Amino acid sequence: MSGHTPGVWMAVEDDGEIRVEVPSNYGTAYYIAERVGGQVKKDASGKYRDFSEVEANARLICAAPELLAALIKCRDEMAGLPHSLGYDFTHLPALDALIRKATQP
Repeated sequence: MSGHTPGVWMAVEDDGEIRVEVPSNYGTAYYIAERVGGQVKKDASGKYRDFSEVEANARLICAAPELLAALIKCRDEMAGLPHSLGYDFTHLPALDALIRKATQP
């Protein structure tokens, strides 16, 4: 597979910042990203209040392992379809490139 940290990746808010971590069985967590970045927008009073982009980035990071697994499964199933169905296989190299990008250094 990719060699990434296994487990369920979770976004955790801590003192106004968001990090991504994987809980362990020992009461500690493995940090995937100590601080998730993104644009934080100010409200009318000039205070930073809108963290929606940071939260969206954290959700995407947390979904990455599951997205990769689903992509690999879909790619393998599509590659196994018979050509007689008339399926267009031209995008499989792009899927292979994305899987390599996520799994190889």
